[in-house]
Amino acid sequence: MIHLWTLLSGLLLVLSVAEPLSSPEDHENEVLKHTETEFNKNQNEVIENAISNVSEATSSYTPTTSAPLSTTAPPSSSAAPQCPGSQVMQESSAGCGCPSGLVKDGDNCSCPVGFTLEGAAECKDVDECEGREPCGLHASCSNTPGSYSCSCLRGYLMAAGGCQDIDECALAAVTGLQACHGDAKCENTPGSFTCSCPVGYVMALNGKSCVDVDECTFEEQCRRELGNVCVNTPGSFVCQCRLGFRAEAPACVGPVCPDYTVCQDVDECTDSPTVCDGRGVCENTLGSYKCVCRPGYRGNGTHCEDENECASGGHRCDGNARCGNVIGSYFCQCYQGFNGDGHSCFGG
Repeated sequence: MIHLWTLLSGLLLVLSVAEPLSSPEDHENEVLKHTETEFNKNQNEVIENAISNVSEATSSYTPTTSAPLSTTAPPSSSAAPQCPGSQVMQESSAGCGCPSGLVKDGDNCSCPVGFTLEGAAECKDVDECEGREPCGLHASCSNTPGSYSCSCLRGYLMAAGGCQDIDECALAAVTGLQACHGDAKCENTPGSFTCSCPVGYVMALNGKSCVDVDECTFEEQCRRELGNVCVNTPGSFVCQCRLGFRAEAPACVGPVCPDYTVCQDVDECTDSPTVCDGRGVCENTLGSYKCVCRPGYRGNGTHCEDENECASGGHRCDGNARCGNVIGSYFCQCYQGFNGDGHSCFGG
């Protein structure tokens, strides 16, 4: 800076000296003219040299302290406009905004619903199905980007309050579809249904229909060994009883009464008290009866006559007693000199 001012001062001094020499009053002096011409030439050289030195000095000057023109310098990063909240300056424009994947939440940037912030500006999907049951009971949860979906288990239907059980039995009755086939009874269960068979049937292999049981292959109540016949019917059987048996329903067990009949023996002696006429006595047998003579009589049961026990030896009199026959019986009497009831006699 000091060198620059020195050159400028010298230039002004030369100009002030040259001013009187160019006065018009001295133009007539040829010596002076020649001198003026030479001087002017030298003056021009001095001026040109001074200007050149000034230019060189100005272009080579480098300030050693901070210049006051810093406002014309390119803006630095520290002087960039400030974005509100957690927003950042967008590369494609001069405005502020949120990084890719984030959304504005007021002045700040946040992850969309269903995502959580991971790191500086990365959104990670939240697995809503992990560790909890957002779908409730009887449903399965499937995670999706930013959300989740619920699907009801088999046998349930989505409703306002969640997955509700489907009554397959009622649905079959309304739609005409058959949950259970044939004589099978439908019973609703949570998420499903079962089929049950009435008495006289068993469940088929498909689990939905019933098969009739042929009771005649194993039952013993018809007493077939006595000539009775078992006839199978749908869900039951009947006994065709021969003479001497009667088809009757067996006794009820509590509130349950069988819907089939069995062959019960007919007691002819009770049903027909006079079946054995004369002196015979009626004895019931399985499927029949017989007439026998009363004690003290003999015969085929239908025709009976008195039996002489004393003559046949069928009495039980003591050896020291006399046997006496009476109609239908006998008596015993001890001999004289013996005492007793005739069945047992001892000496007196």
